[in-house]
Amino acid sequence: MNAISLKFMQRAIASVLTGTSLLVANAAFSPAHAAQQLSCTGRMNNGRNYNAQFLNGKFTQIRWEQAGQPPQVSTLTFSSTNAKGQPIYRGSFQGATAVTLVDLGKGNVQPGSEVSVGVEEWGWSRGRCGTSSASSGTSTVGPIAAAQQNLLSIASTPAREWLT
Repeated sequence: MNAISLKFMQRAIASVLTGTSLLVANAAFSPAHAAQQLSCTGRMNNGRNYNAQFLNGKFTQIRWEQAGQPPQVSTLTFSSTNAKGQPIYRGSFQGATAVTLVDLGKGNVQPGSEVSVGVEEWGWSRGRCGTSSASSGTSTVGPIAAAQQNLLSIASTPAREWLT
């Protein structure tokens, strides 16, 4: 084997190993999860719509909206897990009214999961979860996916330049 073909073979092997590693890392740390958050929406009996945000593995807030009124935000903190294994988050509305969110998905929140939201004096409501982008409705690509695209894409100029 001459030096050129040996160098080419080393780069090819490195490229395959890097690509395989990125595929495994992408499966474990999906950029879709990094770029997207879940949003669980519903409506209370008093007409207020709510949007509970699930980000980085926990519910962080509920945004309340009602026609003719400015939106309000209730910050949530994890409280406990009930006997059914459902995480419970607590917060308040305007600093005084107790707010409770029960994650009916038992911590495995995904599109289609449900939450139960209770507010003192308003009662309880079920909400359904779906995906929403964390960056104003645009899709972003995480660093692992970007590297994977650069190294594995046939049309990728950086990958072709690196391999030659």
